Amino acid sequence: MSLRIKITPELGSLISFLCIFIFFGVFAPRFLTIESIGSMLNMAAEFGIVVVGVTLLMTGGEFDLSVGSVFALGSFIFVSAISNGVNPYLAFVFVILSGIMIGLLNGLITVKTGIPSFLTTLGTMLFWRGVMLGLSGGQTIPFQIKSRLIENAGGRFVDPFLNSVWIFLVTVLIFHLIFEHSRYGNWLRASGGNKIVGELMGLPVNKTKIQAFIVCSVLASFAGFLDACRLKTFNPLLGQGMELEAIAASVLGGTSLLGGYGTLIGSLFGVLIISALRVGLVMMGMTVYIYFSLVGVILIAAILIKHRFSVKFIKGA
Repeated sequence: MSLRIKITPELGSLISFLCIFIFFGVFAPRFLTIESIGSMLNMAAEFGIVVVGVTLLMTGGEFDLSVGSVFALGSFIFVSAISNGVNPYLAFVFVILSGIMIGLLNGLITVKTGIPSFLTTLGTMLFWRGVMLGLSGGQTIPFQIKSRLIENAGGRFVDPFLNSVWIFLVTVLIFHLIFEHSRYGNWLRASGGNKIVGELMGLPVNKTKIQAFIVCSVLASFAGFLDACRLKTFNPLLGQGMELEAIAASVLGGTSLLGGYGTLIGSLFGVLIISALRVGLVMMGMTVYIYFSLVGVILIAAILIKHRFSVKFIKGA
């Protein structure tokens, strides 16, 4: 009797993460300390919440390049509001409403005009970044306001782990259950796999895509709110380049660039791969430029491997 192991995207991303984790554990001083692991998970948390939304949207066959700007905008709205005397809870509502509005705008422009989401969100990325820089004057905005909401969102549940870590894990769990055990998850895969077939089957393809855009922007705004509560400041350069890292994490986790397939558990490991690279390279004394180069190489390798296995599967069918 032979034991056969089915290689899934989730398993592949887990193996990749373990290989990177072991490598840095051997060659990077202090990588296996609780402080280092805490830094890795803390770094993964806010970024990972953004990746959850990006994964859902990519599964639906669309992209959102504006998530980095929306992430920063969520921070800006919250900090600006409370700095002008707005109750922190009401300011949080403003953050979520801004995410809903931006996601709805991205979705409507894409599905109603037929403009590729890549171009739609490239435009909104530049627009919201420009609005934010104009309103802030390109300056950081610190605050010293005390609130239970701020302390809970930016605090630690146990040192050195931030509350955002368990918020991220709960977010992954909730959307994984929705993704895998609801009609919406099936509609999203069908909409991304083949829009025309989905419409012929009577599925609400456009509505499903718009909802995915909204979820993606709301999660990016929410992550920006968490960042503001953690740092007690707004930085106008916040989130630059995050959109491409989020796509990379999703692809490393097994999400298809062509739509129709995605996995949040895989994306969880994709986020951990990105975070482990950041922390591990710093501990090895390397610069941030090496980090971006390695992410690029790993991403290309992951796409080539996935393509090779797909071709073999098709030839063998």
